[in-house]
Amino acid sequence: MLYKPAYYDDFQCTAEDCPCNCCHDWEISVDPETARQWRGRLLPEGMQVQRRIRKKMVAIRHMDSLLTGSHRPGVNRKISMNPDGRCPFLDERGLCRIVLTYGDDMLSKTCQTYPREIRTFRVSGGFRREYTLASGCPALLDILWKQDHFQVQEVNETISAPQAQAAAKGPFGAEGSPGKMDIFLLIRTCFLKLAGNPAYKPRTALKLMFLALTDLIGMKAEKGALTLDMVRTYFRNTDFDTACREVEKADVLGKSFSMSEHNNLFQDISVEYRKRKIYTGFLEPLAWLSQEYSVFDEDGVPTEAYTARRAEGKADRNWDRLFADFRSRAGAFEKHFRLLLSNEIYSELVLPETETLEDLMVKLEWMALECGVLMQSLFLTFVKDGQLTYESVRECVYIIIRMTGYSDDDIREYMENSFDDILWPWWYMNDIV
Repeated sequence: MLYKPAYYDDFQCTAEDCPCNCCHDWEISVDPETARQWRGRLLPEGMQVQRRIRKKMVAIRHMDSLLTGSHRPGVNRKISMNPDGRCPFLDERGLCRIVLTYGDDMLSKTCQTYPREIRTFRVSGGFRREYTLASGCPALLDILWKQDHFQVQEVNETISAPQAQAAAKGPFGAEGSPGKMDIFLLIRTCFLKLAGNPAYKPRTALKLMFLALTDLIGMKAEKGALTLDMVRTYFRNTDFDTACREVEKADVLGKSFSMSEHNNLFQDISVEYRKRKIYTGFLEPLAWLSQEYSVFDEDGVPTEAYTARRAEGKADRNWDRLFADFRSRAGAFEKHFRLLLSNEIYSELVLPETETLEDLMVKLEWMALECGVLMQSLFLTFVKDGQLTYESVRECVYIIIRMTGYSDDDIREYMENSFDDILWPWWYMNDIV
């Protein structure tokens, strides 16, 4: 069977009209098959490119000379971007010279499909194919946010043996064992119901997912295994309405530590992009405000700016007033955030290579971290502009989603390097969401 979001077929790339073209400000992967097609092929018409090679500026003649990374078989390479962060194949109109000269078939798979992704899961009884759309695309957000609610459609499709074999070998191949994958997908379905429930704030729904997954990990440790019936019984018998009320009583959003942690996460995620001068127009004004409104430095000591404002009797009052006003304005976008959370859960929580409940928890924690960074960028944008508009909210979302669009291996490495335990305690989840 084939499954896809109800709005999947409505997506259409806006190309040169896009406010954040996906041909600049990030690394563009080129799959091995495309790299082979580029080997020895002349640059598209109108291209004049130079690169520094062994301390000399050398004119580039062939497409594959603009690739970086390993030449090992089966390994993706990357396009060497211009100093301004733009893809060298873009012309002055923002159009792709590869397409203009050679056609769409010469594009890498990433360029042909983004933000679309097709994944095939090995489940009991066969294979399950899913179409998804990445949230880091402005055009996708415009379509997503017009929906009344998140909905997945089921389409009849038979996956042939050759297709299944090809999927099993691909980067998003059907690697997980059927029994495990059935459980993971059931958990995701239950999480989507939590995310889509209008009685729960999106932040609260994310916390409820964390508590539920913590319980399921505990059940597996106690029983030695987790079954589909155990998962169904857990979600059927758990009183999430009562849990919601308890979670919202414990909400600490806007408290000093919570705000400080959001600020630290924002600074940590953005530092490398600032060094490389990527997303400069967006990040630099917010980074200056982030420094001004920092409460604690990296050693947990109050910053000089905060101490000075506090001595003047302004620090707490100004901070509280600004954040209270921000929360009031941000409330107008609650439906947008609920749809965003649903799209992230559907497209990112479970991958064909997911192996354990811990893998799910790490991805859920990463989404919580994204939420904290997004919250801080929205708050700083509000402080900078004095308002939140649809356009400014959309810009914060697609840039933060792109900045945090790490691979699973990189996510795990970040978490292991940043936290004492890769599985968070409840108090930390409560603090950053």
